[in-house]
Amino acid sequence: VGQGVRIEVLRATLELQGAVQRRQKADDSVRMARASLGYLIGAEGTFRIARPATPEAVEDSLLALQRRALDARLDLRASRLRETIIERDKTRVWSTWVPTFDVTWNYAWDSATGFAGEHGSWRLIFGARWELLKGGSRFADLKETESNMRLAAYGSAARELEIREEVERAQVDLEACRRNIDLARQQVSLSEETQVLAKKQYQHGLATGLQVIDANTTLRQAQQGLLLEQLSGLTDIQTVAT
Repeated sequence: VGQGVRIEVLRATLELQGAVQRRQKADDSVRMARASLGYLIGAEGTFRIARPATPEAVEDSLLALQRRALDARLDLRASRLRETIIERDKTRVWSTWVPTFDVTWNYAWDSATGFAGEHGSWRLIFGARWELLKGGSRFADLKETESNMRLAAYGSAARELEIREEVERAQVDLEACRRNIDLARQQVSLSEETQVLAKKQYQHGLATGLQVIDANTTLRQAQQGLLLEQLSGLTDIQTVAT
């Protein structure tokens, strides 16, 4: 209706062509991702991709979350299991001081009778061996085992502290991400309102096409920011939930 100059029409046409090109590239990426997923899971033909359920963050105190993480973490279990194994090895080292007992028996038969008038005879031998000194190797093994026990205990304690710190950091990140999502939603709402006003002003000749494009760009950036914050929050929720 004569309210836009030729350069605004050309600018809008270029923006439309760029959007179409980006949409085509996105469709190609989705197609290749679907094909790669089909090869990965061995699915032939068309298949439907179901959206996974959104995990819910565990709403509990920090101490309860840390206790839950300490009970569920496999790496901490492995570290504590290593402590148990080393403690048993210390028992093995102590057992080297225990005397060694052995019993030997045999039976012999002779055609001639002996003093007892019997052809057969039994012999039973009891033996014991006790090494009091062994060049100090047992003391060295004992000290080495005790050192390994201390190292394993320190490793388990350090891993426990790391897990507590990870849980607390994840909870802080989750709270911050929730605030950022609320702020991003407010920005999207304000951007939508600004875009509507810019369109109305443009329709009445009170705004230029550049102002409408700026409003659209601001809205798109606000929507992308909200999406990124939601994805980041989903990652933090998964961390706290597990």
